[in-house]
Amino acid sequence: MKFMKQLPHESFRRHLIIVINTNAFNNFMLSIIISNTLVLALQTSDPIERPFGWYFGILDTIFLAIYTLEAGLKIFAFGSIYFKSGWNIFGASLMYLTISYLLLLTCRSLDYLGFRPQTL
Repeated sequence: MKFMKQLPHESFRRHLIIVINTNAFNNFMLSIIISNTLVLALQTSDPIERPFGWYFGILDTIFLAIYTLEAGLKIFAFGSIYFKSGWNIFGASLMYLTISYLLLLTCRSLDYLGFRPQTL
């Protein structure tokens, strides 16, 4: 916990940093990454993707929510120090791109359904 000296003395943030740095939290996130990788691998198989594609979409959304929650907790706990790690920047960039993609798909779906908000 080399960043502890640079952080404010707010006890909640310090406790959150301790929790984030536990083996249990790191092992949980590792299990999420491995599970996500397995789901992505299964999605490449057309005979599996066809009947279970809807479930894979739900799982993808759940994984994205977990990654977003993890990043949010770390950004709250570490502040700007979070962005000094290349892995954190990489992960945040992937989340941003994925969320942007999902928003574009949603807008496209709404347009397809005939929902077109009026412009001012």
